[in-house]
Amino acid sequence: MVTATLAFTDTVTTTAGTVTADSPRFAYDTVVGSQATATLADKFDLTPLDRLYTGFNNFQRTTVWKYADPATAVPETGVTVSDSDQKSYTIKAGSFVVCTDANGVAITNTATLTPAGGTAITKVATANIVIFGCDVPPTLNFQELQSWGAQTFSWALQSRATRCAWRPGAPQRLGLGVGWVWARNQSLAVADVGRLGGGTSFTVDQTAGSVPVEYNLQATATPTTGGWAVSGAVFVANAQAGIMNIARLVVTLSSGQQVIPQCSLTSPYVSPDGLVWGGTNAGGSITTPGIGGSFGVVGTGVTGINGVGIGVGVGLGTFTQFILPDFASATCRFNITLTQQPSSTLTITPQINWGFGGQYTLANQQLQQTVSFSPPQQFFPVQNCISLTDVVQAGSLTGSVANGGPNQQQVCVTGQTAPFQQPAALVYTMTVTINPSTTPDCTPGSQKTYPISNSVTGTVIGGAPVQAKADPVDITVRCPAAAAPTTPTTPGRPINPASAGDVDNLNVQVGQFQTFVGAEYAWAVTKTADNDTLSLAIGQLPKTVTYTLRVTKGAATNKKFFVFGKITVNNPGKTAVNVSTVSVTAGSAAVPATCPPGSMSVAPGVPLVCTFNVTWNNGANSGALGARVDTPQASFYGPAATFDFTNAVQGGTKGATAGVYDDVTAVAPAGATGVPTKWWLADGGSPPPKADGIPLTTEDSRDYVYTMQLGPFADKGSCGIYKVTNVATVVPSDGTTVTATKTVTLSVTGCKTTDYQGVASQGPLGVTVDSVNTANLTGNTWRLSAVATPANLTLASGQGGSAQFTVNFIKVPGMQHEVSGTVTLTNSNPQTDVVVRGVTVAVEGDVAKSVDAVCGTSGNSFKLAGGATQQCTFMATLDLGGGGNIIGSVTDAAGVVTSSQLTPFDFRKADVKDSSTAPSCAQASTAGGTVAPAAKQERICESKTVTVPATITAPKDGQCGTFDFLHISRLQPLAAGAAVQSVATALPVMITCGAAAAAAAAPTVRAATPDVEVQEVYTWTAKLTSNASTALSFKQGEAVKVAFAAETSRSPAQRSAVVSGTVVLEAPAAAPLDIQSATVAVYDGSGQLISAPLDCGAGAKPGGPVTLKGKGQPVTCSYNASGVGTADGAVLPVVIAAGAAAPAVANPVPYKASSAPKNIVGDCADLGSSLLMTSLADGKRAAWQPAFAGQALSSGSDCDGGDLQRFSLWFGANAQGVPQPTPCGAYKFKGTLALAPTNGQAVVNDSEFTANVACRRRRLRELLGEPSAPGRR
Repeated sequence: MVTATLAFTDTVTTTAGTVTADSPRFAYDTVVGSQATATLADKFDLTPLDRLYTGFNNFQRTTVWKYADPATAVPETGVTVSDSDQKSYTIKAGSFVVCTDANGVAITNTATLTPAGGTAITKVATANIVIFGCDVPPTLNFQELQSWGAQTFSWALQSRATRCAWRPGAPQRLGLGVGWVWARNQSLAVADVGRLGGGTSFTVDQTAGSVPVEYNLQATATPTTGGWAVSGAVFVANAQAGIMNIARLVVTLSSGQQVIPQCSLTSPYVSPDGLVWGGTNAGGSITTPGIGGSFGVVGTGVTGINGVGIGVGVGLGTFTQFILPDFASATCRFNITLTQQPSSTLTITPQINWGFGGQYTLANQQLQQTVSFSPPQQFFPVQNCISLTDVVQAGSLTGSVANGGPNQQQVCVTGQTAPFQQPAALVYTMTVTINPSTTPDCTPGSQKTYPISNSVTGTVIGGAPVQAKADPVDITVRCPAAAAPTTPTTPGRPINPASAGDVDNLNVQVGQFQTFVGAEYAWAVTKTADNDTLSLAIGQLPKTVTYTLRVTKGAATNKKFFVFGKITVNNPGKTAVNVSTVSVTAGSAAVPATCPPGSMSVAPGVPLVCTFNVTWNNGANSGALGARVDTPQASFYGPAATFDFTNAVQGGTKGATAGVYDDVTAVAPAGATGVPTKWWLADGGSPPPKADGIPLTTEDSRDYVYTMQLGPFADKGSCGIYKVTNVATVVPSDGTTVTATKTVTLSVTGCKTTDYQGVASQGPLGVTVDSVNTANLTGNTWRLSAVATPANLTLASGQGGSAQFTVNFIKVPGMQHEVSGTVTLTNSNPQTDVVVRGVTVAVEGDVAKSVDAVCGTSGNSFKLAGGATQQCTFMATLDLGGGGNIIGSVTDAAGVVTSSQLTPFDFRKADVKDSSTAPSCAQASTAGGTVAPAAKQERICESKTVTVPATITAPKDGQCGTFDFLHISRLQPLAAGAAVQSVATALPVMITCGAAAAAAAAPTVRAATPDVEVQEVYTWTAKLTSNASTALSFKQGEAVKVAFAAETSRSPAQRSAVVSGTVVLEAPAAAPLDIQSATVAVYDGSGQLISAPLDCGAGAKPGGPVTLKGKGQPVTCSYNASGVGTADGAVLPVVIAAGAAAPAVANPVPYKASSAPKNIVGDCADLGSSLLMTSLADGKRAAWQPAFAGQALSSGSDCDGGDLQRFSLWFGANAQGVPQPTPCGAYKFKGTLALAPTNGQAVVNDSEFTANVACRRRRLRELLGEPSAPGRR
């Protein structure tokens, strides 16, 4: 856009019998006439402008040719003149979007002077207009460029009995508070030791007790199908002082896909002539014609079409031409879906045409950027987790087995690219209790084998279940020969059969577990102020300081685990049995339980219940505990029972909560006079002082932000240094108190009677901003990526293959914005030197920034001589180029700050230069790894792709599975302090041992763009407390004052999103296709997955099964997923055909939650209260009520997140504290604080206590004005 102002003057001169028209640009003829009046007319020929703008719908000549001063313009219809006169007026020419050739276009102006009754006189003035700059190319950059990928997995399980965890004579870690113990020295077969692969057996005695067997469960995930996409934006900037027409913009991937972006101005723009620009692919009110013909080229030498007379044209799709104002920019967003997995890094290129009709393009594309899919920047795994459950079968021993295996335990595969990280193997123990009670079918003098098997079922989230059976284990029990005939055994039979006849049998059970976790939390506190040194002149408005009190709760330390349980002993016999001890056991270790006093005899039918609470030294791992009961004759065992810490209770925790106080001490300077009583005032957001006794209590880390107002001061005797000291105190529950202190210094000035000329009253120092320079810094960042081709390799055992690693060393151009200049300090007092403690410059742009100025060799701390000046320089680098203001400040030794006036700056005419911190070159290297040749290094100054060949030979020893071959590459940008980048790229090679199964038929799956709504829910709390005891007591004629604190708070918003949409399913052939599972996986961008069923209409169960009719008869299914995170994410359909092992191929559909509509609950709340005194006798309202002592409790709507109000009530007195007649008796006070959040549920909190008013009859009569009875005291 070009704007120019042209001046035109018509001069009319009359003499006796002569009329002359003249112009500064032309010599008019002199005409002699007989009349003393004439008509002067003036007209422009704007036909050249009409021709120039042919084809524009709404951009006529009147838009670019305007009378700027119409009051003095000569109308085309003419004006009568009767004397010498001069008509001067101006024309404003601007908003040109079409360039001319080098000769420009001529606009003629004809002035006509027609004397009354005479001959017209005409003169012509010509304004030649040359419009250039249309061929200046725009600046292009990519923004927010991201690669997206989704990967589906299938699962396989392998469970093995790895060893017998029970060793003869070996120390056992039993997990109880007793620590280490020795297991019994039982005899084991040789097969007991080592791996039990393929099944095994071992032998134990009948009195072995707890016999553990260890299992190893490995869940392995294999990647199957996936989907991929690229998203981002092209940033287009117009760097010239004229508007630019963007006629065509296409983004192309090296894989062949193209997309037309949607553009909108980065910020609204108003041109100098008042036009407003903005909107998506709109460009305000300007519309340009379609493109036809061929394009001009801007490359190494700029060529193009001069004017608009040459036809141009190439079909450009649906891109609506876009107008960029001068120095403005636009963001053009796009999303490209890929039809198959990229085999290497992709290159993305923008193609642009600009100018009227799109006549200019770039001959050589200067902007290319690569997108890496190794790994994708946004990765969403599907069916990446599996829930495992172990089930054991042990025949007659089943009831004596404590299974420590997984119970709905979830494990997941991790990573964003192959090779993915498989979940760690689960190692767990199954404990079998072997004693005569659990093996009653074992014949004395012989041995019996008990087979044990267990199987694991894995439930895949969104997929089909898988199973695995562990190695079979046989436990052979040696049963000793009976020394004497024995009675039939029953559960709980003693382990000493020889003495069984001396006592009745006891049944022992252990259980009713409750686990506890204890920990310690340390708290820390910091306190900061946004400005801790301020200056305030007499009469100046108050200044505000913002404090941030940060309370931090540390991580849990010194964790302890406890198990509480009960042991129940029943006597099925007919006589009481004396018990010596009751113990909880783990293997052969035992800890005595606590039994009721005097209860060590178990009567028939009356159970003995003992409790225990033991320390568990195996962390949060599950375990099993048994029980043993000793009598004088024998010992009885209860089968082991399992426990875990899934629902553990917090117990014995130190520092779970903390109380927060904040105390303020304000000190005025000694000798100051006229100091206001309250020269500082904090708002209600600060915690209470310790003397108040009612702290703010928190369970988590949080910030308390509040402000304090300092001043104003009016008295000339109040100058000096004031100090405000805040001490924050955090008192953890059962922990160590911590404090933080912050002192703010306020310098009150302006009390001197003599001020220095031209200098503010703070002192003799003055500061001015002399010059401001701006520059746009161009530089580079370096990126490194690598990919293996192919992405994975499948070879038969012993077979050879080849692959290659493609390493991309990428140089990415970027831009920052630099502001620099000078400030000058002046000491206006010629008699006194001034010590300068600091010189700073505040850059108030799109983002505020402050930098230190450098004052020659002195830095920014020095002595400035009387009457001297000092020039200082500054420089600040900004990420945004929106312009702003510069403020220079100087601080002297007393802390007095003097600031300059605002000096504006912008980047419209900024210099362009290279950044010294953005390196142009880098050192690139490829290293050995396991497949590459020797390391190769080279210095590169442009993007470069290096291909490393690799030869792969599969192992010949029959090993099957996945093997990783590794390549390493490095990149060192050549700039001081630049970090080295390295990438390790793995090539997974699958060694096969059998033929693969045929793939099942898969449906066609298409997902529409999702709809998103963000739910924003606030939770409110209310708390009303007082310093009154639970029973308030006072006498008639007395008054009691009670302090209250009414605290309301609003938690940070809990935000989640609701994502809904449709998915179209279609069979691949004419035959119907059964779908066993139909769901969508919704990813919130941070890795969280929510699975939602697809509802495919009547007759179909949500989530499947669904039957699809033949090809050509698609089915539209809907979904609705709530509780999704609020980050931008994607939806991936997960549709599994009957008989298929993996979902059908589907592409993820991105969505944006950041711009979604919101449903807000509880952002505001209405506060109400009730303060009521009632009679305890009948519950009715009392005849007297407490009165507010000063400020009452306020009510109303709160949208600021909570408040703390402190108020007091007089009991037995009026608002002034004067005692009032109060009937004696018993009363109950109830204070209620109520909050009604917007669209939410009400929150209520009460403060209650009783009040007893004692009778004092004489005093009461006196208060009532009655005479005392004679003779009574």
